[in-house]
Amino acid sequence: MPAYGPPAGMPHAPAPDGSASPPGWGPGAGGQETSSRAVVALVLACASFTAFPVVAAVAALVLARGADAEIAAAGGRLVGQGLTRAARVIAWINLALSALMVVAGAVLVAVVLGRTAG
Repeated sequence: MPAYGPPAGMPHAPAPDGSASPPGWGPGAGGQETSSRAVVALVLACASFTAFPVVAAVAALVLARGADAEIAAAGGRLVGQGLTRAARVIAWINLALSALMVVAGAVLVAVVLGRTAG
C-alpha cells in the first residue's frame, strides 16, 4: 500500500495553530483582507438599480469614500480599491440615469399638458 503525503523533499510540519493545514493555507494565511465597507458600497451601488435608486447610489458613494480612507489607513492590510472605484462608477451612472428619467418625465408631462390645453 503506497504512503500518501507531501512530495519527496517537501517537508510538512503542522501549522503554528496546531491545524493540519500546510503553510499558506487555512486560518491566518495571507496578510490582506478585503474591506467590508468596499464590498457593501459595491452591493449598494448595484442594488441602486432595483430599489431606492438615488438613496442607495448616494449611500454607495459615501461608503466608497469611507472605504478608501479605511484602506489607506490600514497600511496595506486591507484591499478593495477596485471595488470602491467600481461602486463609484456604478453609482454615478445610476444617478445620471435617474436625472435623465426625471427630465424625460418632466418633458413628457409638459408635452401632454400642452396638447390638452391647446
